[in-house]
Amino acid sequence: MRNVGILIAGGGLAGLSTALHLKGRPFLLVEQEARVGGLVKTETINGCTFDITGHWLHLRDNYTIGLVHDLLGDNLVEVSRKALIFAHKRYVNYPFQSNLADLPSDIASYCAKEAVRAALNQAGGKGIDIRTFKDFAIAHFGEGITREFIEPYNARLWGVGIDEVTSEWCDRFVPVPDVMQIVSGAILRQGQSMGYNATFTYPRAGGMEALPKAMAERIPAEKIRLNTVLNAVRPDKHQALAGDEWVEYDSLVTTLPLPSFARLLGDTGLSRTADRMRASRLVYAIGAVRGEPLINNAHWLYLPEPKQPIYRFGVPSNVLSTLAPAGMSSFYAEFTPIFDGSVDEAGQAVKTLLKELGRSPKDLDFIELRHFPFGYVIFDQKRTQSMNILSKFMDKHDIFSIGRFGAWTYNAMEDAILDGRLTASRITGESDGI
Repeated sequence: MRNVGILIAGGGLAGLSTALHLKGRPFLLVEQEARVGGLVKTETINGCTFDITGHWLHLRDNYTIGLVHDLLGDNLVEVSRKALIFAHKRYVNYPFQSNLADLPSDIASYCAKEAVRAALNQAGGKGIDIRTFKDFAIAHFGEGITREFIEPYNARLWGVGIDEVTSEWCDRFVPVPDVMQIVSGAILRQGQSMGYNATFTYPRAGGMEALPKAMAERIPAEKIRLNTVLNAVRPDKHQALAGDEWVEYDSLVTTLPLPSFARLLGDTGLSRTADRMRASRLVYAIGAVRGEPLINNAHWLYLPEPKQPIYRFGVPSNVLSTLAPAGMSSFYAEFTPIFDGSVDEAGQAVKTLLKELGRSPKDLDFIELRHFPFGYVIFDQKRTQSMNILSKFMDKHDIFSIGRFGAWTYNAMEDAILDGRLTASRITGESDGI
């Protein structure tokens, strides 16, 4: 049985980044698909370029900014986000909580008053104890904004109520304006933009898959084995079944979905622990619409109202016109996790939305449906408990579970790259400025 040094399971951004940063250490990267990228894959249909829903690079770290520009060079464009919410039959600028003036006046007034009430309670020491996402929303935004947008939208995204979700993931990803910003945004239409994704970067050509392709080009081809599934792991022996070959490893880096990986370990207790971890399904449609650009040239649209099963509707061709032929708008439509309809039913939902947005359903040119078993990790108490158990086991056996689904978390593509860099640093013992 040969020793491969560092065994990396998964050729998404986290796995590729680990390989890039191992500084000459021997390793083998195995990827079950025929090409690297993980969920960062791009396809072209009828002249339209699609990623797996909206994949936009939100770069904030100086190291990743330098790395991505080194990898892609001139093949990058910087974009200022234009996102909208469709509520009460009108467009509202995102984020909702700082653009209340776009709403009917009675709704805006109610939301602003409740935000002030929440701020006064917090200042007076009467704020609520924050344990759940719903607690977080009410404490920071008040009952109105929570009721009108945050609660219905996120319940549609996860498929569970936000009182089942903890608040541990919120600080970075939920924009929190101060109460004066909320009040001023309720009086004046100023299109306030804030949040971690206020700007983003995207490849000029090749879709987002251009990034993992560029990363793979920096890795010796013999170090990457495609079409190879990690089938079993013997953690006590540091052995793994990669495809049909048993190999020994010094350390194992896995980016596989953590519950799936836990079931490879041959420990029924760990499998039961993994069974308690939840994530929403990712169900989305891609297609194109003939005619003028969709959704007021915005990049994506949030849909909080439970009238139909689409909760987010994005238009890549509004970001970069070359992503669709002239006279066409490409789109992706993300469906609630409970949607189990056919492509025809998905098409009917898109047509209903088009009509609601003032477009003819006849403008729909084509549509295809896609499914993935994992969409968004559900941060509940069982996740926290299970992560503690699994983390202790993996630390003991030189296993590093990283990336969005390996770490069973909510993060961005930049975080996956940084995960790989940090993991390589921990393995090699070289800080590389971290």
